[in-house]
Amino acid sequence: MFALTRLLRAGLCSAALLPGLLGASSLTLVAEDDWYPYSAERQGEARGISVDIVRAAYAAVGVDVAFKVMSYARCMELLDLGDEVGCFNTPADADIRLQQVLPEHALDTNPAYIYVRADYPRDRLDLGEHAGNVVGIVNGYRYGDAFMSDPQILREYSGSDLQNLKKLAAGRLDYIVLYERVARYLVGRYSGELGIQIKPVTLIGDIDIFVSFSRRHPDSESAMRLFDEGMQVLKGSGSYAQILGDWDAKLTDGVAVK
Repeated sequence: MFALTRLLRAGLCSAALLPGLLGASSLTLVAEDDWYPYSAERQGEARGISVDIVRAAYAAVGVDVAFKVMSYARCMELLDLGDEVGCFNTPADADIRLQQVLPEHALDTNPAYIYVRADYPRDRLDLGEHAGNVVGIVNGYRYGDAFMSDPQILREYSGSDLQNLKKLAAGRLDYIVLYERVARYLVGRYSGELGIQIKPVTLIGDIDIFVSFSRRHPDSESAMRLFDEGMQVLKGSGSYAQILGDWDAKLTDGVAVK
């Protein structure tokens, strides 16, 4: 308890000393509107795993964070323009690292898989076996350098993971890419409605998901430093693991399926 208190006090002191947004004890970030259970708009508010982590990280260093909710593509555009400080959820790859600034601490590391219908005759496929096949992904999302740069994989873009799941159910796609926790949520929420069960056949990779910060906004550097300090507090206290554990329990029990 003493160590945690000391870390919290150190965070509060650093918040007071950083330029830009501090002085102030509040910050506004952009939360993605349709990537549950990580972040989505629910009852007019941002909710999800990433929302809880970001809020707790900034609270640990004495900063109250508010959230704007919008599409991922729009929030990336606003970061490029310097109109917003930061946005989540951003999978790290070479292109993103050129466009945005990423903190030391990821929000989560989540495996991404190529999924098929549960009646597909094989249980495992190598990534190379998808050469020439159409794989459904979401416009603007990133899935790691290896998958995104492979010229032999044909990628069909949709507006959301749910749209791709519907295409899979209708036989319009044989393969879709989903992050594991997102797949668990979608199957729990929509499998009865769509009449589909799915299974993973190809691991694309364990992909780190970040809050990305604008290269152009004057408050981005200080906001990112505070986020990293807060994440260090959360991980040292066990609160970070507890947030992930609580959400995994909700997904397993169906509590988060709303």
